[in-house]
Amino acid sequence: MEKALADLIAKDEITKVINLMVINTDKRNWDKVRECFAPSVLFDMTGEARQVSPGQITDGWETGLKEL
Repeated sequence: MEKALADLIAKDEITKVINLMVINTDKRNWDKVRECFAPSVLFDMTGEARQVSPGQITDGWETGLKEL
């Protein structure tokens, strides 16, 4: 039972971070988006995952979302 509760709590925390990331991406608040990531992220937007920084992710999103 304790593991099930711990799993639910972890899932809730992950969901909160994902929601913050999406909300702040919509607001273009890149500082807050960067705070949602670990210092190094295994990231894949091309079919080939690689280690990147939160700044690399948000710089790409800022450029790609600029016209939207």
